[in-house]
Amino acid sequence: MSENIRYLSGKCKSYKDCYVVFQTEERALLEGILLESDNESATLLTPEDLPAPPDSDYEVPRNGGETFGPRYRRYYRVLIPLSKVTEVHLFPYHFPSFPYIYSRNYPYNPYLDQRNYSYNPYVYQRNYPYRY
Repeated sequence: MSENIRYLSGKCKSYKDCYVVFQTEERALLEGILLESDNESATLLTPEDLPAPPDSDYEVPRNGGETFGPRYRRYYRVLIPLSKVTEVHLFPYHFPSFPYIYSRNYPYNPYLDQRNYSYNPYVYQRNYPYRY
């Protein structure tokens, strides 16, 4: 077994059940869910887009007045020999940081004082050196 195939099989074992992109020797990109792999091949579930049924009138309104129908996909099982694969990548997902975009210290509320866990806007004026 060559070193490249050993490297790819190790990567496939760590990316099991993930959405991955395979690059072949012909520079073709195959994407899908990596089901299983051994020392010679890998099994992918590759998606295929299907047209919407003609009787469906369901449309989703988007910004700008455009409407898009639901997306129908079917997954097929594909066996890929690792000798024809040059690289395996995880599919790049961009997760929004919506719930915690303003608080960088996630498990704690940013508006609470971390010393006594109560909200006090004048907590730093308590130790002010001048007296009123």
